[in-house]
Amino acid sequence: AACALPVVTVDVPGLKEIARNNREGLLYPEGNLNALQAAILRLVDDHALAQRARRARRRRRTSG
Repeated sequence: AACALPVVTVDVPGLKEIARNNREGLLYPEGNLNALQAAILRLVDDHALAQRARRARRRRRTSG
């Protein structure tokens, strides 16, 4: 399900509640496009991290 996909989101109030950094996805500093690119590539390249984030998203979604 789409809700179980890892998230890359900007680290600002309101959005950072979607995913905890290094748990359900990755956060990057607002306006830092290099950090955004690095976060996306990290999820693409680190299959174990992406899998852990998917499982964490699924658990968080079903727990409330």
